[in-house]
Amino acid sequence: MLTDSERDVDSLRLLRFSAPLALELDRERCQRLASLIHRPLREEDFLLLEALFQEREQRPRNCRRLLSERTYELLSLMAGRLIHEQPVAARTALEWGLFRLIPREEDA
Repeated sequence: MLTDSERDVDSLRLLRFSAPLALELDRERCQRLASLIHRPLREEDFLLLEALFQEREQRPRNCRRLLSERTYELLSLMAGRLIHEQPVAARTALEWGLFRLIPREEDA
């Protein structure tokens, strides 16, 4: 039987590798939600949110610490519960509509 964390990782793998669709951060929605909780977003915050769906090897060295401090705090405030794991943070971002699915462009 899979734990919630294992199920989240499996779900993220499916999203990451679904051929016809890609995830795109909805910056406008992020700004609106952040303003509701009186938390202004910086460009760095958008980059950290986008890093939720990147392979860990692709992240900058200090990104993990920033991801924990800034992004997890933002998502915890939105969700009303403590978030301290990447799969849970990614699922929360999807639940709150911070990302949208768009058609993936084919490589020429």
